[in-house]
Amino acid sequence: MSSYTDGYQGRRPIDREEMVRLAALNFG
Repeated sequence: MSSYTDGYQGRRPIDREEMVRLAALNFG
């Protein structure tokens, strides 16, 4: 889940869809 937080605090604010997508990749 570290990669998810890194992406969140990184470059740009992510959309809700992208957040769900990342969550699906991490938890899937």
